[in-house]
Amino acid sequence: MELNKEKKIAIALIIFALLVIPGIVITQSVRLCQEEKRSNNCFSLFIADFRDLFRTQNQEVKEPEKSPSLVTNSAWDASVYQVQNYLRDNLLDPNSIEYIEWSPVVENDDGTYLVRVKYRAKNSFGGYVIKNQIFTLDQEGKVTTVVDHPEGAPL
Repeated sequence: MELNKEKKIAIALIIFALLVIPGIVITQSVRLCQEEKRSNNCFSLFIADFRDLFRTQNQEVKEPEKSPSLVTNSAWDASVYQVQNYLRDNLLDPNSIEYIEWSPVVENDDGTYLVRVKYRAKNSFGGYVIKNQIFTLDQEGKVTTVVDHPEGAPL
């Protein structure tokens, strides 16, 4: 099978690209490593340079996603772990708690969070009581206030 002139040129260009381009990238990466005296990070620099080489100019740059909220409902049972920890640390008998209902977490404009939880736990007389409370959490997820939630009110 005889190759025509265009096919020979195309094959030569492919071979050239496969041999020369990696050599340029390796040389540049080694030079950068020597300049910065970072011998332990040279391989990762090489990989990053090689990856960047094949990115197209038209590739859309995505904006960084908004970091997920610090205070969220669990996908499993809708609980909020910061509130659970608070109750565990502050109830008289933390082993007696039974969660009945969690509201969705609401993020306020000031960066604080609100969540309502209805639970059943032992009181100081050993009897079980049902509490329905609203917890306010700060930007770091720390419970700052707890108030009783009136029945029938929103949240």
